[in-house]
Amino acid sequence: MNSKIEIESDPLIEKFTNEIVDLEKFISSILEKNNIEITIDKLNQQIEILENHLRINITENRKELLNKLRKINGYQNQTRSINEDASNLEKLLLKLYEQFMENYEEIEKQYIFVNNVQKASEYLRHTLRFSYLISRLQKQEKSQIKDWSYMANILNEIDALLSENDLNNIDFVEEKKSFITQVKQNILKKAEELLLNGMETHNQSNIGIAIQIYFNMQNLVPKITSTFSNAMKLTTSCIQSCLNPRSINIERDGISTSKAIIRSNMENLLSTVGKYFTQIFYLQHVLSKQKDIQSNSTIISLIEDKNIQFLSQNFWQKTCEIIDQSIRNAMNSSFFRSVLIDDYYLIIQLVNSTLEKIDRLSSLNIDANFLNDSQEKKVQVVDHNVFMICFEQIYLK
Repeated sequence: MNSKIEIESDPLIEKFTNEIVDLEKFISSILEKNNIEITIDKLNQQIEILENHLRINITENRKELLNKLRKINGYQNQTRSINEDASNLEKLLLKLYEQFMENYEEIEKQYIFVNNVQKASEYLRHTLRFSYLISRLQKQEKSQIKDWSYMANILNEIDALLSENDLNNIDFVEEKKSFITQVKQNILKKAEELLLNGMETHNQSNIGIAIQIYFNMQNLVPKITSTFSNAMKLTTSCIQSCLNPRSINIERDGISTSKAIIRSNMENLLSTVGKYFTQIFYLQHVLSKQKDIQSNSTIISLIEDKNIQFLSQNFWQKTCEIIDQSIRNAMNSSFFRSVLIDDYYLIIQLVNSTLEKIDRLSSLNIDANFLNDSQEKKVQVVDHNVFMICFEQIYLK
């Protein structure tokens, strides 16, 4: 509003501009001064002035007030429309929620049904596969000519099937577990027989079958390690026994007999070294050539432990170290030393003979990775120098 109401500058009138007016005090002052009529006239005049100003303001701001009223009505209409839309939206959401819940319950039932069917299907499929493998295993077990590698492969698949799937509560599976255990024991026993026979008789076929069985049963590396350790243990025991001065009793056996025993011990030592080295060499050879039936890759390439590739080299190195130390200990005995010195040339002949026999193994055409560096067809399977040095110390001392 543009017009400003001007209040008369009169102490009497100005009192009424305050928010709080003490009317009792005001009336008392008027009565004391006896100015009642004058005061009433002034107040009436001021009222008339205010009324005139009010009329002017109303007239001047009528259009503005009407516009504001229209806007207020418009806002009310918009608010009413928004409330109606919100109410409709709420009803729609409620309806959608009810429909969703109905569909969700139905979908949940269908999901549970499908999930159960899938589980049942998986159980059935694995059980059928288990049944098929068992039937194949039973057929092989009853056969006169058994395929031991194939049986080991079946057992490996059965173990994987049982470990990956919970079939323990199925009666049919439980009933066959004792049969599986028995067959597994029979296969491992047969593999042990084939491996020992193959290494002793140099039968590569038997060694290959045993290797495939152990590989199929996930037990190859431990078996090779234990076989190597056992050969190393037997060789070490023989070396230490043959070169043990305490095993010679001159007073009981006499000098000539004691010398004969020492010579015989040296022959036995070299024979034992050649024997077990050859066995380890054949094992390594078959490992390097044997191919896995399923992957068609060499078995040795599928083994993570790369030390398996150097079985014969490791065996020879450790054997030379043990011989070297044992001879050093034996040379502390004056009698033992004198016999070794007297028979030095005979011992060297035996050593050369042993090395020649070992070198004949090169005819097996082992890969260069398993031999010493040489491009000749006739190669040294082992390092002659290291072996010779062990015995040359007899003469040098």
